[in-house]
Amino acid sequence: MKNKLKTFLSQNSIVCKNALGCALSWEIGSLVGSKHPYLAPLAVILCLQITVVKTLRHALQRILGSVIGVLLTAYVAQLFGMHGWSIGLMILIGTGVAKALKLGNQVIHQVALTTVLVLTFENKSPQYAFDRIWESVIGAAVAVLLNLLVLPPNLTEQATTALVEMKSRLSDAFYQAASWLEKGLPAPAAEQIKSESQKLLDTLHRTEKQHDTAAKSLKYNPLSKKSQADVQQSKQDLELLQQGVVHYSTMTHTLLDWASSGLMTRQDQRLWAEQFHRFAEVFSPGEAGKAGAEGVPRIDASLPALAPEAEPYKYSMVLQQDAAQFLRKLHKS
Repeated sequence: MKNKLKTFLSQNSIVCKNALGCALSWEIGSLVGSKHPYLAPLAVILCLQITVVKTLRHALQRILGSVIGVLLTAYVAQLFGMHGWSIGLMILIGTGVAKALKLGNQVIHQVALTTVLVLTFENKSPQYAFDRIWESVIGAAVAVLLNLLVLPPNLTEQATTALVEMKSRLSDAFYQAASWLEKGLPAPAAEQIKSESQKLLDTLHRTEKQHDTAAKSLKYNPLSKKSQADVQQSKQDLELLQQGVVHYSTMTHTLLDWASSGLMTRQDQRLWAEQFHRFAEVFSPGEAGKAGAEGVPRIDASLPALAPEAEPYKYSMVLQQDAAQFLRKLHKS
């Protein structure tokens, strides 16, 4: 029951934090005498992100954008008054300054938004400009503290799941290539192998992105000691997978060229099918990560060792070199 509750809260933490943050920031804004307490919950909603680092970045950008917008509007509006062209001029100047200082798109958006809102509401409520800054600070601070102290983001579980799925997919790809060799190089399977390399790369990129997000989610997380170790281990596994995808792509490319040349014998097919089965086992469930000296397959010594230009052995030589390089990396991992 406890684990189910923990999982539920983890999966819905952004919803809970938004609700709690909005309530807290409204009350704090009201306590300090703001006449526009709704601005603080708005800041919470805009600042609260999937990680503490992103939340902190959005908080600083909102505060900075609000300050620049308010100061610019308060000064320039007195000179030019409230007109369409003056609004455009102030937005141009404010966003131009933010752009020149390389403050980022979020700050530029906040400057433009603050300029329009302050000009719109300042005549009706002289305190709006001050409240805009103050409430932004309150909302941003609540968002950062909530993300830091209440169910701190931890995306290691999702990253680990993605890594396991990637290992399984790479293992299946090696098995698929081995099966193609065993069945005598059927053309439909060859087409599938051609497309599999790109699919593996796409999956790998998504896995890398999830791992990067998981690592960032642990920054400033006071409860992440164990997860930090998990992410470090995942990084090593990910590096091995990267090598696996690269070598799968290059080796299958050579195999497909060899097959299309008509020079691959049945014995060649059996030898390399066996080798690809061994590669598949390195990444298969229960075997993945088992890349020590005893867990790594070896290139069959019976494969011919002739000069690369000698037909029909040049394909075999290229494959041996690539596979041997991959095996060395597996031994080192």
